[in-house]
Amino acid sequence: MTREEVAAPLLLVTRPFQPAWLVSMPKTQAILGVEAQKVAMVYKHHAAVKEKASKVSQDIINKVGDLSRLLAFQPQYKAQLRARPDVSQGELIRVTDWKLLTPENYDRTCFHIEVDVSGTGLEHLVNGAMGKALSVYATNDADKVMKFINHMKLDPDEIVSVEDIAPPSEDGTVVLTTVYKLFTQYLDLFGKPSREFLKKLFPFAEDIMEKVAIAELTLDRKSEDFLDRQARAYTYADYICEYKSLKIPVAKYVEILPTIKQRVYSICSSSDYHPGKCQ
Repeated sequence: MTREEVAAPLLLVTRPFQPAWLVSMPKTQAILGVEAQKVAMVYKHHAAVKEKASKVSQDIINKVGDLSRLLAFQPQYKAQLRARPDVSQGELIRVTDWKLLTPENYDRTCFHIEVDVSGTGLEHLVNGAMGKALSVYATNDADKVMKFINHMKLDPDEIVSVEDIAPPSEDGTVVLTTVYKLFTQYLDLFGKPSREFLKKLFPFAEDIMEKVAIAELTLDRKSEDFLDRQARAYTYADYICEYKSLKIPVAKYVEILPTIKQRVYSICSSSDYHPGKCQ
């Protein structure tokens, strides 16, 4: 066979460097389809970011100026980003699978959950074969948090200190977060309140009638009213939003609201059999 008889691979005009015989394969078509979807998602994300950036006001830029400075000069300020500074081995991980194992009308719930721990400090620690368990700190619903923040006329981007919750591990350091993150990741805003919470809450009511109404719920003669609210699943947020005259400084929320507690789950997977995954 001479050199002239050897057929060169046919290249697609719209897809350079992809031979036609390769593109015609079903698996190749599926891979190219997935890649095209990824490109479309990236383009859509960039378009959304540009649209949001065009709406950012100078006030917002000035508001996050201090935080931006800390992030821009991390080596100079020795700034570190932590998922939960109050948890020494805390990592922000992604849930990749969730299945309910019990019937929906069952009196108890049992579910199977899988999280991605690849590339984190937990990757080689969460091995069920060693009888270990995983402590999970849930986060509050983002939409409900924003609804509460808007109702209380708070600034979600305001920088606040959380040293009372997460004491700094080294002298001369501070632990900072935003109001939005404070209510999303730290404070149990939608938990079940006790009467002790109401005792801390009523001093912040400016209206004398509302101040008395909150205080009375802590008395024995109002126990039926309090228990009725408990039966209706009243949350900390419900109490705070109910009384319109409440004026609570951002720093005081840390004192009157408890933090989100950990929930411990048994690990049933082996990191040797499922690398990078924890079930």
